[in-house]
Amino acid sequence: MRMELIALLDEFTTPLEVVESKYLYAEIKPQAKQSTSFGQGRAFTSKKKREYLTSLATLLAQSHDGTTLEGELRVVALYSFPWRKIDKVKTGWALMSKRPDIDNLHKPLADCLEAIGLFGDDAQIVEVSARKIRYEIPGIFVRVDRIIQP
Repeated sequence: MRMELIALLDEFTTPLEVVESKYLYAEIKPQAKQSTSFGQGRAFTSKKKREYLTSLATLLAQSHDGTTLEGELRVVALYSFPWRKIDKVKTGWALMSKRPDIDNLHKPLADCLEAIGLFGDDAQIVEVSARKIRYEIPGIFVRVDRIIQP
């Protein structure tokens, strides 16, 4: 690998300056992006997906103060899934390496954050950090930072 690319990767650990942060929460079991279906020459979204997105947006809006973030944004998300009966440890939290895939959890969240007016366009998101865990309270905990390069 080229040395300048290695240096660029190492810069990811260099902190960016946080100008403003917003914290939101939705007590709902996270669901992955469900594919849009195509039938009879047109695309449509399933009823299950529409209901999930509506519920998620409604819950996130309850913790949103109504202001819109401008500029470059970082999204830090914690996706919390309930303990299962087969889990041995049911106190505290534990990393979760089962489905759904973490990359498929982000798009519904970003769409809902945009829908409630937290930012104008999800293209403003320039950095994402996410973790899947087992925890007694299912939900999506999110911090959105307006960031600038130092």
